[in-house]
Amino acid sequence: MNKLGIKLMILCDTNILIEYYKANPIVLQALKLIGDSNIAVSVITKAELFYGAKNKQELWVLEQHLSFCHCYLLDGQISGVFSELMKKYALSHRCSIPDMLKCLEISRHVCNPFFKCRISCK
Repeated sequence: MNKLGIKLMILCDTNILIEYYKANPIVLQALKLIGDSNIAVSVITKAELFYGAKNKQELWVLEQHLSFCHCYLLDGQISGVFSELMKKYALSHRCSIPDMLKCLEISRHVCNPFFKCRISCK
């Protein structure tokens, strides 16, 4: 919790969690300090990790670890905004579909007027 008594969540993207599962010592140490209960993931990140699992054992490990993390979900409002933003920026910015969805998903749940999401664009 911060000084205002607000619980802070750290959003981990797919690439960070892949490094965690590869036992990258820097990432392991950082996430251990943060603690599983303070880590948030997007439902898109979970899907990307499940998709990348090599076998049932790896999938089981992912499920076990991610069960301790907060998961942000999609809703109907996000879907509508997503379609409009992709139509507006698809050609000019070449934004990644999963990253655009994650950004919208998280921004919907963050109660901070100063929150800005950086979208990975090619």
